Amino acid sequence: MADRQEEIDALQRELEATRAQREAFQEQLIREELRNEALRDEVRALEAEVRAEQHEAATRRVETHGLRELLIEERQRRQQENEAFRRELEFMEEAYIALLRELEDARPN
Repeated sequence: MADRQEEIDALQRELEATRAQREAFQEQLIREELRNEALRDEVRALEAEVRAEQHEAATRRVETHGLRELLIEERQRRQQENEAFRRELEFMEEAYIALLRELEDARPN
């Protein structure tokens, strides 16, 4: 009977050790789940930040494209303006030369 009681006591101690180990594992699992949740929150925050940065980058691309278009239009307008000034200058030069010839013709020799 003493052997039987020793066997029961040994099983009881083993059961207690297993229960303690199970509780330790449960506590570790809870800590890991909390850590995982914190990491998920951090990932969500980073994803939100990335989306915000992507939105800002897209907005900047649109703004940059618009500014580029405006600069192209301004450059074309200035080129046209310069061409008009060049033509006017050529016309004025031709008129000046014609007036010089007319003046030379009008002078007595």
